[in-house]
Amino acid sequence: MLRKLTFYILAIVCLPVLIYGQKINYQIEFQKTTGQLTKSDLTKKDFGRYDGYEINFHEGERVHFLVYSENFTPSLVLVNPQGQTYQQDIEKNDEYATIQTKINQSGNWILYVLGDQDATGEYYFQYGIAGDNLFLLDENAGFCEQVDFLLAHATAYFIFLGDDEDILKIDGATDAYIDGHDASYDAKLYDGNSLDDAERMYDYVVDELKSCVDKKWKTSDRGWMRVKDYNEKYFILTENKSNEPRFLRVGLLDFRESANHVLNDFLVDITIGKK
Repeated sequence: MLRKLTFYILAIVCLPVLIYGQKINYQIEFQKTTGQLTKSDLTKKDFGRYDGYEINFHEGERVHFLVYSENFTPSLVLVNPQGQTYQQDIEKNDEYATIQTKINQSGNWILYVLGDQDATGEYYFQYGIAGDNLFLLDENAGFCEQVDFLLAHATAYFIFLGDDEDILKIDGATDAYIDGHDASYDAKLYDGNSLDDAERMYDYVVDELKSCVDKKWKTSDRGWMRVKDYNEKYFILTENKSNEPRFLRVGLLDFRESANHVLNDFLVDITIGKK
């Protein structure tokens, strides 16, 4: 029999966002959990030992699955409601397997986590499910609407955003990318040699962010301090929740005293992520 992850996978989180006076629910779910292959799990010839998860999907949703194990070489197979293999990541000689795809029909799908015939041991399982509206930001969306859109993606550590050249540049940004070290969104808002201009941009963005989020978000305001060989001040808004809160951070960096000063004197950037 297949085990059902109903307590996680059948419930997609809706993040309400107010855009142009209408409430938009960004549908996104992201969870991390562990599983285990044991000798009592089913095996199938030429398939291996496996766990199966039944998942109810809606057409147009995007999914991202990742499995990791130090105990066996894992594989993933996604099967559609007709019992046909839709996507798979198998026969790799490493500790990871991933699937990222768009669902083409509604119904009950099955995701198999499998190893070879003799595989046993724990595995780490991560999945994300994103509604179609996570990929449809209006081109005329304002600053706060862009922030809300990016915060929704932060729920899943931006795994559904495309390559850097396709990533949204928030209003005023000259560059934007996803930081591979902490899976955060980073954008440059000012990169120049005028402290006055940098200060104006910093103050403007801080004020705008305060108006974008719920007043329950926690604030932290740090004045100028020494960081390595440069100076920095920052402002942070943190979601008021104990487990993996999202955050918005604006920083103003002063490189004038840096020994490796090869860039402009001042940089204002914004970071959006999840702890």
